[in-house]
Amino acid sequence: MNAGFLEIINHGQEEKIRLLQNKVDLYSANLEQYKQKSYNETQVRVDFVNFFFQLLGWDVLNENGLPQHLREVTHEANVTVEEDGKVK
Repeated sequence: MNAGFLEIINHGQEEKIRLLQNKVDLYSANLEQYKQKSYNETQVRVDFVNFFFQLLGWDVLNENGLPQHLREVTHEANVTVEEDGKVK
């Protein structure tokens, strides 16, 4: 399920609750996969975080076509931190 911004915000409250429950069920069913070191920040954002913000009405994917300085969400590059606290 990869509903777009406009699809999500146009749903009523009950439908949004159903969509949210579907994400919770998906997470529960695949919990062991999500605990793996190979499951990274970008994957979490794509699989869950973007959806939650869309559910709240944010235009995460810039479907409104706004220029960079007017977008509601700006995506940042990954930062990897080693165990000793140094940034890679």
